[in-house]
Amino acid sequence: CEVSFEERFEEVVRLKEEGTKEYKAERWLQAQAHYHSAAQLLLDEPPSGCAPLNQIDAPNGKEEMAREIVISCWLNEAQCALKRELWSAAEKACDLVLLRLADPLGRDREQHVKALFRRGRARLMKSEFERARKDLKNAAALAPNSKEVREALHECKRRELEGRARSDAVFSKMAAKKVLYRDK
Repeated sequence: CEVSFEERFEEVVRLKEEGTKEYKAERWLQAQAHYHSAAQLLLDEPPSGCAPLNQIDAPNGKEEMAREIVISCWLNEAQCALKRELWSAAEKACDLVLLRLADPLGRDREQHVKALFRRGRARLMKSEFERARKDLKNAAALAPNSKEVREALHECKRRELEGRARSDAVFSKMAAKKVLYRDK
């Protein structure tokens, strides 16, 4: 039984609304599941045994509408993953968004900033400071007035310096011990 695009789209809207209700109730897992399911309904099904292509399946003239809601669901899924401290899941959802942006400096600018910011936060929490800093700098360039982005970039720089200081201290202790052992 083939389900029409319109029927699938109605279900996507319903699932997205359910996800938003769950998010507002701070039920991150349930919200994330709804957003993920909603996006999946508009993606091509890969042949059996093949990896998902994540290509949006929509008839001519409806591609943009489908793309916009799938991007919104992925961004929301990333936000839920951040709330649940699932850094890699948040990063993956943002990667999917960034691959789909048709005009990242124009009409897709807001989504681009959100995806870069959320991916940067996920990378920061994974201590991937260089990659996080790059995402956050790009987000700041697109949204220079965003206090949230500026604060995250500052936090990234602070945590990177703290990490370097800890590494330097460990290295110094190791070097000091080696000198002691050599003298024996």
